[in-house]
Amino acid sequence: MEIEDLDFELKKMDFRQAPHSERKPLYIARNCVDVLPDQEIWRIFNASFLLEDIECKTITLPEISTKGVGKNLSTSGENPFWGHEFRLEDGYPLYLAFLKDYYGMCWSHLPLHERWAWNEFAGNEDGLLVKSTVGKMMHELMNLSNKFYMLTYYCGKISYDTGDNLARWKDKSHYTDFLGSQGFESLQTLLRLPKEFDREQEIRFVYRCPDNNLDFPDARVVQRNNINLCKHPFVWNDVIDEIYIDPRISRAKQSQHVQQLQKLSLTCPIIDI
Repeated sequence: MEIEDLDFELKKMDFRQAPHSERKPLYIARNCVDVLPDQEIWRIFNASFLLEDIECKTITLPEISTKGVGKNLSTSGENPFWGHEFRLEDGYPLYLAFLKDYYGMCWSHLPLHERWAWNEFAGNEDGLLVKSTVGKMMHELMNLSNKFYMLTYYCGKISYDTGDNLARWKDKSHYTDFLGSQGFESLQTLLRLPKEFDREQEIRFVYRCPDNNLDFPDARVVQRNNINLCKHPFVWNDVIDEIYIDPRISRAKQSQHVQQLQKLSLTCPIIDI
């Protein structure tokens, strides 16, 4: 269903004052850009961080910054228009300050079982590979206690391009290209990355968390290693389809992680390979 059709259905729901629980699936479908809710996705987590989130019923979303996250901080350019200077017709500078409010998490539509993926995403730490779907992630992330939930949570497929094309896009863009009432225009600034990352085939979940966040105080920002992280309510048991234990580590460590996950009352298959 196209966005226009979804918006039309949502307007009809507004007219008959449908409960937000009924509207939520349509907002999820509308806020997924170039990806369908039934798309299977995978992500390799740092094991200790994921275990902490599962136990605390939170999801930790890093700030989408101009530096990027993880490896190659200086080149990934996750949020290229944050701090970018646009020029008004009279020559005065303008900045899109709201771009600093975006937090997110990338998954992949590839299974990520290969050795390179474990090394890339887990590094020297123990890793856990989680399988889910876009729809399950969005359903759990899109919290109805946030009264602006329909304008706060998004998901989009990342495209990859050459450095020259990305630089040209940045130089030729006008600030009005990224302004809109539903947030899709600004979302596009977070869905293009350099071609060197294309083997990751990412899908990005995005949450907008302003500094004061008075509308949804349950989501809070903390700092770890000089990176802003948003701790957002999240029940993982409703999201995880399968968990794979890092094949690079010893059998003893694999068994330890299996036991830790079982203690958290997960009902999904836990696979040590």
